[in-house]
Amino acid sequence: MNSGRWREIKALLGELIDRPPEQRERFLAEYPHADTDIKIEVAKLLDRMPDLQEFLEPPLTTTIGPPLRTISLAFTGCLIGDYELVDEIGRGASGTVYRAKHVSLGRAAAVKILAHHLCASEHARERFRREAEAASKLRHEAVVSIYSFGEQSGAFYIAMELVTGRNLRDLISDRIASNSRPAETGTAPALDVCDPRVAARLAETLARGLHHCHESRVLHRDVKPENIVIDEQLQPRLIDFGLAKDCALNGLTKTGAISGTPHYMSPEQARAIGSPVDRRTDVYSLGVVLFELLALKRPFEATVPGDLMHAIGHDDPLQLRVANPEVPVDLAAVCMKAIAKRPKDRYPTAAAMADDLRLFLGGKRTRAPRTHAARKLHALSGRQRLLATGVLLIAGLAYFSDALSIHAPANAVDTTRVANPSPIREMREGFEQSIQGESESDQLKHRENFNNYLKQRIRDNEGR
Repeated sequence: MNSGRWREIKALLGELIDRPPEQRERFLAEYPHADTDIKIEVAKLLDRMPDLQEFLEPPLTTTIGPPLRTISLAFTGCLIGDYELVDEIGRGASGTVYRAKHVSLGRAAAVKILAHHLCASEHARERFRREAEAASKLRHEAVVSIYSFGEQSGAFYIAMELVTGRNLRDLISDRIASNSRPAETGTAPALDVCDPRVAARLAETLARGLHHCHESRVLHRDVKPENIVIDEQLQPRLIDFGLAKDCALNGLTKTGAISGTPHYMSPEQARAIGSPVDRRTDVYSLGVVLFELLALKRPFEATVPGDLMHAIGHDDPLQLRVANPEVPVDLAAVCMKAIAKRPKDRYPTAAAMADDLRLFLGGKRTRAPRTHAARKLHALSGRQRLLATGVLLIAGLAYFSDALSIHAPANAVDTTRVANPSPIREMREGFEQSIQGESESDQLKHRENFNNYLKQRIRDNEGR
């Protein structure tokens, strides 16, 4: 058997070993990246597993060495470099993270080991090294610190600061779940990350951290709730620089390649046609995180990947105060500026976004422009825009008529009584006729949406 096929067998065997026994047969049958002969060889090795435990499982307090680097992921209890691996605390597509003890310094650490099936790829190894090199430059309270990078017996690892806490994705999920069940006394979370002021504070700290990254010429390119941990001091920490780009080095991303997590990609990332990606792409992603904290949904929620990427790249985002009218006007303005479609319309730096959030937290007017009625109408679909325009015209004429009657002199002719009311009546009738073809539930939904829209306009005007 040639070395290429043996590498494929080892990779597939590693995938299966990492799964519960009851899932292995189905996974092997459905695995698309191996031919029948390789699957047969892997099945034979799996049948012999009970006789190979000493080969597949490392003894405690040993160093990692052959053949562990090619087969086993069970590294708990091993030494790698100056780190003793205690237990597994996380796993992703690129590798596994272990809680570890830094032996010579006696401190806790986290050690990320590159997935064994990627170790054979020179490109994957180089990307892993770049992750460590890029992140090792950074020293900021909002960014996890890197201790060292190394390779031992074919296992590639990054040792970093151990951040204990929960990531934002779990905290958002908890909030969504709590909204769907009755409130219980004494169960309030230690930190309500979806409270507007809390969300603004978290976003400000993260923006300061991102600005430090950018000033160190490092782009994160994968800012999302899963990569933000709230530590025991209730401070946000940015982790996982697996997609980071060190602007001081030649990048590894190919032209036209897509890097990032779809819902949090900037439009220029989503288009993937060679558009320049700079610090404003991280500003956009952080804006999406802030949007999700405040609305418990994202500005684009398409479930089909192609539709989602097209929407991010070409469509206008959902307005935050349409998703949640309770969000303060100035905070919504900051968020919408951060996720502007065109990079030149966003904050030029993460520090500028952080400064605006600081103004909001201090009770001051932010620099971000509040969304005007025309821009809000443009965010609606064509049919909704037509209906909304009619409703706003009706409301405007009614307000104008009321203003005439309030401010007219005592001896003036009451124009509101003699004026021909037919234009207002016609517009109202036109609005009702335009939704007649819809179901009763859709008609009610349209009316409710427009009522909420008008209430929002009133709040905006009161806040000016």
